[in-house]
Amino acid sequence: MTRDLFGKEPDRGRFGDEAAPIDGPQLDLVLHHETHTNEGERGALLVSEDGTEARAVWLPKAAVHFIKGQRDISGIKRSGQIVRLPVITVTVPERLAKEKGLI
Repeated sequence: MTRDLFGKEPDRGRFGDEAAPIDGPQLDLVLHHETHTNEGERGALLVSEDGTEARAVWLPKAAVHFIKGQRDISGIKRSGQIVRLPVITVTVPERLAKEKGLI
């Protein structure tokens, strides 16, 4: 997909956008929260490996590529409430994955 971006890079994290491939591991993670892109900002994802929000980490959308899957799991909010959360597949640079404790 080719488009004129008027000097801006494509938002790599948005579902369905084509962007440069990210070199790194592909991880199935639980999505707790997603901030949406505002003018000049790219947003972020709050994700965890097991659905526990207390162990979740923020990943910048500009640094990762993610695809929303078709499956949900039970997760636990910080308040202790049990919720259904989507599982996403995230391709993240190895350095960032190590820094966030995901690998």
